[in-house]
Amino acid sequence: MNHIIKLVQSIKELGIEPLWLYGKYQIVLRSGFIRKKTPVHASTSFNSIGLLPLFPIPEGDQIIQVVGTDGYSKLLNEADQIVNNRKYAYFGGEAKEINLQPVSFDKLQHWTKYETGKAALPQDDIKFVWEPARFGWAFPLARAYHVTQDSSYREMFWQLLGEFKTANPAMLGLNWVSAQEVAIRMISIVLVSTVFLKDDPDEDSHQALITQMVYDHARRIPPTLIYARAQQNNHLITEALGLMVAGAITEHAKSAEWLSLGKKWLFDALRTQIDDNGEYSQHSNNYHRLMLQCAILADRVLKATDCEWPSDVLLKIQDATRWLASEVDGETGKVSNYGHNDGAYIFPMDQCGYSDYRSVVRAAGKLFLNQAFFPAGLWDEYSFWMGIQKTPNSAKPERTSSFTGLRRGDESDWIRLRSMNYNSRPGHADQLHLDIWHRGVQAALDAGTYLYNGAAPWENSLMTTMVHNTVSIDGKDQMTRAGRFLWLDWAESSVLHAADEETSILAAHNGYRRLGIIHRREVTRTHDGWAVNDTMQTNPLSKSEAMEHEFKIQWLLPDGEWTLDAQKITMKFKTIQFELEISTGNSSTPGITQVCRAGEVNYGKGVCMPQMGWISPFYRVKLPAISFSVAFHAQAPLVILSKWQFTD
Repeated sequence: MNHIIKLVQSIKELGIEPLWLYGKYQIVLRSGFIRKKTPVHASTSFNSIGLLPLFPIPEGDQIIQVVGTDGYSKLLNEADQIVNNRKYAYFGGEAKEINLQPVSFDKLQHWTKYETGKAALPQDDIKFVWEPARFGWAFPLARAYHVTQDSSYREMFWQLLGEFKTANPAMLGLNWVSAQEVAIRMISIVLVSTVFLKDDPDEDSHQALITQMVYDHARRIPPTLIYARAQQNNHLITEALGLMVAGAITEHAKSAEWLSLGKKWLFDALRTQIDDNGEYSQHSNNYHRLMLQCAILADRVLKATDCEWPSDVLLKIQDATRWLASEVDGETGKVSNYGHNDGAYIFPMDQCGYSDYRSVVRAAGKLFLNQAFFPAGLWDEYSFWMGIQKTPNSAKPERTSSFTGLRRGDESDWIRLRSMNYNSRPGHADQLHLDIWHRGVQAALDAGTYLYNGAAPWENSLMTTMVHNTVSIDGKDQMTRAGRFLWLDWAESSVLHAADEETSILAAHNGYRRLGIIHRREVTRTHDGWAVNDTMQTNPLSKSEAMEHEFKIQWLLPDGEWTLDAQKITMKFKTIQFELEISTGNSSTPGITQVCRAGEVNYGKGVCMPQMGWISPFYRVKLPAISFSVAFHAQAPLVILSKWQFTD
């Protein structure tokens, strides 16, 4: 019965089309039809492959000048680590060995067997198989080779590419299971090959290798586009872009078909996955950046094939560019750790690092809006590699209500309040979560993601309400968790008041309507910080009886020095110091204070959930943070006041 209820709820919230497409995909997959469409061996006859006209190479001196002495040194160190130690920063975080042979050659199976469960998947998270096979490590090699002409970087690329092809024959093994991974890998190989084929003494043989790999990768994508369409997310965008790139750079009987099919579904995806405010449908800053990266590359393909953006799609991309620009902290280039953060910086063609969003936002701003949202700097390298040489008008990121209206403050002191009225599935149950930034330092954090496929409790558990900066009731989530990536009974939120664009905002959500309670949060700027007023009020339309609940407010703070005085915590972290005091204004409703760090109780009674007191800046990297919470046992209505004061 529970399965039927979940199915009905899924149809209601997700719509019938994605479920129908997914069901159809499973039928054609398990019938063997897709396996026949993706044979291990397929005849091909290419006339040529034209890499250079599509992706222009900037001048080496131009790159050296923009990255500066420190950036140049870091680039060479990164490339040398790959050459000497075969190590690369997975997901932008920890450096690990580049392993391109996840399964012994004699145990390789057709990719459909892994997808249908007839062949075993790795016990560890499969993303660690896929990450080195995305070829992100090839970009520092290409950039280092371009500015130094040191042949060791070029030789290492061809060596690793050959190792990959030998260990992962077309359609065999784990690295062919996901068409999205196939598309990302193919595009990465095409981008860096533009550099490595120039003045290559083995150009003919290497070009033949690239040609064959492009063909095999491209033919893997169309048979499972139905799955990408069912997901209604970045799978469709990356796979469509892969087809566009393959169609644009090859002369083959399938080239025109690939290009046409890619354009059709990329345009459709951007139309439907970017909302009217410009936010990307997966409710994730990380995935929003990925989408803009794909749009920038798609623009190169369209220009190379004498095509143009449909006007309505271009408007969507422009809104999406403004939206992400409004999320960036101007002093650091960082954004809130919002939604899924799984290391998806797929074309790292700059020296800024994973956490700095200025490279992509500045490139998209120059390309699609003729605006430069940030001053010239290290982040301009990305624009050079994308062939964006415009000198645009300078502009500050817009903070207006047309781009969710949830950012308040100025360039150095600002907050972001999470409030969504969902028309696509949520990533986290985090309505009215609040991020607070002060002088380039984030004082109120979002935990992030950490792991999708770990042992309990690390099976995407940082998506829950309790780890976010909001109020939970009776330890329950705002929505019903129906899987690692699926929420049902979506909590809807709305902005009730946002007239003052600099200082205040009021929003409410109905995630606890089943308890007869509405949560309203008002955030107001004070002369030395912020006042956060959480009102837990009874829903006048509810038939639930009045009863006592546990209302628990949690704030995730940086791992700094702290002292506690009743319900007031004083924190010192890096260059900032602040006090955070929580109260109800009602002495008859005492609070129970708890401080947790790295899953352990540092102050207070009771136990602490193991996922409390962590921050995950990179996928599979978790660092200690301070979880400061106060629980109140009371009936609604209840008002909880959190007063932030910065004293640095």
